[in-house]
Amino acid sequence: MSCNEKIFLTTFGLDSQFSGLVRSILRSYELGACSSETLSVASWSGFLDSTTRQNLLNSLLKLKFISFDLEVVGGSSGERIVYTPNLGLAMAAIDEFGSINLTEHRIRALMTEANQNMLAFSRLMDHCLLAPWDAAFEAERERSLIVEEARDRSSVA
Repeated sequence: MSCNEKIFLTTFGLDSQFSGLVRSILRSYELGACSSETLSVASWSGFLDSTTRQNLLNSLLKLKFISFDLEVVGGSSGERIVYTPNLGLAMAAIDEFGSINLTEHRIRALMTEANQNMLAFSRLMDHCLLAPWDAAFEAERERSLIVEEARDRSSVA
């Protein structure tokens, strides 16, 4: 029997056409809405076992248009799984504070792969630290805030 682990999921880029579909999928996994920054950025949480979590991940990936950041917290370690349609899927081990863990061996392998080139090493480190996905999520947050502000202005006028 596998134990349930706490998960935090943030979805990005939902429009009114698909938000209901995504909400119903997440509710079917008994995830509760935590907050909604805007209509297109929302956070969810719940407890899932590893099999159910994999099923949720597969369901989200089948949608192809949704970007998401999924953190699994279990004791002193966990994982972060991110996806955007442009960048694809990536994952990293995290500690209890959400910081990405890179082992000494992984850092040495990155140095070898970069062939002592610090620019290449920096790009490889950014990829391991999921920086391209974080940048995409921040761009989506900014885009959704601009849309919300425009919507608020037009509803007042």
